[in-house]
Amino acid sequence: MKALQIGKWYPSEGGMEKARDNITYTLSSWGVQCDMLCESRSHIGNTYKINEKCTVFVVGTTFFISRVPVCLKEISLLRKICKQYDILDFHQPNPISVLALMLSGYKGKVVTHWHADIAESFFLLKLYKPIQDWLLRRSDVIFASTPAIVETSPGLKGYENKIEIVPYGIDDPIPQPELVKEIKSEYPNKKIIFGMGRLAAYKGYDYLIDAMQELPEEYVCLIGGKGPLYDQLHSKIQSLGLEERVKLLGYLDDEHVSAYHDASILFCMPSINNGESFGIVQTEAMAHGKPVVTTKVPMSGVSWVNADGVSGLNVPVMDSHALAEAILKIGEDDALREKFGKNARERFISLFDKNVMVKSVLNVYKRLVGNSAN
Repeated sequence: MKALQIGKWYPSEGGMEKARDNITYTLSSWGVQCDMLCESRSHIGNTYKINEKCTVFVVGTTFFISRVPVCLKEISLLRKICKQYDILDFHQPNPISVLALMLSGYKGKVVTHWHADIAESFFLLKLYKPIQDWLLRRSDVIFASTPAIVETSPGLKGYENKIEIVPYGIDDPIPQPELVKEIKSEYPNKKIIFGMGRLAAYKGYDYLIDAMQELPEEYVCLIGGKGPLYDQLHSKIQSLGLEERVKLLGYLDDEHVSAYHDASILFCMPSINNGESFGIVQTEAMAHGKPVVTTKVPMSGVSWVNADGVSGLNVPVMDSHALAEAILKIGEDDALREKFGKNARERFISLFDKNVMVKSVLNVYKRLVGNSAN
């Protein structure tokens, strides 16, 4: 069996790409030929041989339409290579990849990973919807990451009979005890709240910063990640006099992300709209056995991932007071924090471990191409 994952950015930038990468690299490590076709933000493309069972084809972006990449070479490349594969797996939304499939002449099995609806542009959605519906009709199976997305996604209406629920999975983290020790020594006797993600409007960090004004002095908030709102958020922190209690850490490698999780008392993800459709970063916190505070994002699976009252607490979006109350409730109750942390770890093992996700995907692939597939 040979499968091709087709998605956006390489190198990876977010949860959509992380899920694609985990499927690709894990299947190839299990002996399944699984290649990847994806886009570069630059005009430059390349081909990378990852291992014996995995090649990554990267195509350069020709131009952008409303921040959507148009990679004309993707159309010709997919047409050239598609007949090598038993399954094409499309990670959506990504309009140019669907156009490439329409023009490819491919007759084999098609799978769609539905990561999110287009939420940013009504005009773009109207333009894309006919193409999107064509892909969903063409797909043999549609993967959705949570039941909540199936229930609330306008784009998936009418295709429920094709949908399989496969939550995103990640690697079990590797402990970094020395880094944890360094972080704790930098913030002695402090209760660390950790946030991690792109510094973009939909992440809602404004509200987390506001919430810090309501918390006692021993609480500090450390936010990892880069993004277009760095300067704006930094200015807000300064204007509120929170420089000693709220830190923007910038880019963090995997080792430091792991260490900040272990040094913290809880993870907070204050997202405000369904640009956050799942929130893989909260499953990373769960893998570390940390309680999660997040928001009830409409038309999203965020609050399904963090089971309210089980692995943490969910609060209304854009409500800094509710965020502060939830953080304080967990932060001031050792028994509750321990309970939520234990449940979070168990939830990770049963639902969000990478191997659970990839096994589910592989079982669908085998069903589509026949049980004789390796």
